[in-house]
Amino acid sequence: TSVPVQSAPTFAVGQRTALFDASNFVLAGFHQSYDVTPDGRAFLFVSPRRTGSTGAPQLVWVDNWFADLAVRRGR
Repeated sequence: TSVPVQSAPTFAVGQRTALFDASNFVLAGFHQSYDVTPDGRAFLFVSPRRTGSTGAPQLVWVDNWFADLAVRRGR
């Protein structure tokens, strides 16, 4: 979720906006199942293994997600 924040002349918080749908990724109650790269430009999510899958787990890398988000939001 993204929230615009104004700090001057008074502090104000705007409307929440969903950045993306992460409902197909693992939500673990006891540990974090996502991370942000050190440069803050990408998210890494744990994706559930598909039933009957015999292949190795895969890593999905989303690069330039700010640009993709801007396109999806019509900017």
